[in-house]
Amino acid sequence: MNLFTNSNFIKLKALQRLYFTIYYAQNAVAPFFDKILRTLVKYQRDEDKDIALQVTRIAELLGVFMDAGVYLPIVLSQINELEVTNIRTLMSYLTFLASIIRFEVPKEIDYHLPSLLKTLEIIENNFK
Repeated sequence: MNLFTNSNFIKLKALQRLYFTIYYAQNAVAPFFDKILRTLVKYQRDEDKDIALQVTRIAELLGVFMDAGVYLPIVLSQINELEVTNIRTLMSYLTFLASIIRFEVPKEIDYHLPSLLKTLEIIENNFK
């Protein structure tokens, strides 16, 4: 079997290239974050654990290079736009959110805590 016909292999290589692009471009990827986020959340749901791990690594890297004031409003707005019934996508967004804020300095997210807590409260109320 040719490795290049395996879709998981292609996804993994694309994610690895994205990782290094973000590493070198750093916060210059901010204008493209919305599209990057949607793609990564889709790949976060992949059954291949290597792909999900690579998405986590990319999310952590984005959190290191990007300002919380840039990525948190975008992530929270996309979470708030989700339909309540789409649990799998919601879980992917929450996993991504946990990964991107993992190495964040607490002072950087203080300003966004009320909106973060409000979003989490809405999610909790929808699943009672």
